[in-house]
Amino acid sequence: YYQVARKHQTLNKPFPQPLNFSQPFSTLFFIFAVDKSAVILIVFFNNLKIIFMKKTMNSFLSGILLLGMALVFTGCPYSAEFGIDANPTSKINTQILGNHESKESSDYSYTISKQDDYLYKFEKKSSSSSSIESYNAYLSNIDGVQFLNVYEVGSSKNSYFFYKLTISSGGDTLTLASVTENITEQFKSSEEMKKFFLKYMYLSFFFEKEEDVYVRK
Repeated sequence: YYQVARKHQTLNKPFPQPLNFSQPFSTLFFIFAVDKSAVILIVFFNNLKIIFMKKTMNSFLSGILLLGMALVFTGCPYSAEFGIDANPTSKINTQILGNHESKESSDYSYTISKQDDYLYKFEKKSSSSSSIESYNAYLSNIDGVQFLNVYEVGSSKNSYFFYKLTISSGGDTLTLASVTENITEQFKSSEEMKKFFLKYMYLSFFFEKEEDVYVRK
């Protein structure tokens, strides 16, 4: 790539000394982007330090690449001050009640019980201590997809987190996919947010790539 870089004059500063690949790298990857007028190569290593990039990259393409990198390195659950439905409208599904455990870890157990006809109570218990975290949740249905609206009990200001819920045919396995913080829009109402979810929830950026799977104990 050095020869290619020299030939096409892709550097916007003196060419760096050859990289010593015998040294450990914390991160090393390449991003290629192609349009009608340019081929862009960006190299990152050691905490995402940029080594070089083609200086003819236009600002629009630069923005696209930076946005892509932002999506890769962020992934916090999205939260809002209200739920998808202003008030619960879906009655609880008794199929998911009971004790569950993460498929990946036994550090915590999760008990799902009935708070009332529309509200679930979630308790997260540590296996190594007596600590218990309590949450309330209710279901919202958007185009046949079930979402859990989850908020912590006793919090001075409710922050709702949203998870797509998939239930196995026997009800023994629950799969949760969290809506990510890649959503930056500000919503004034549950109705407005629900319309946004309906429009974009089938796009790949909408949910975290890693799903959480819980099995009945």
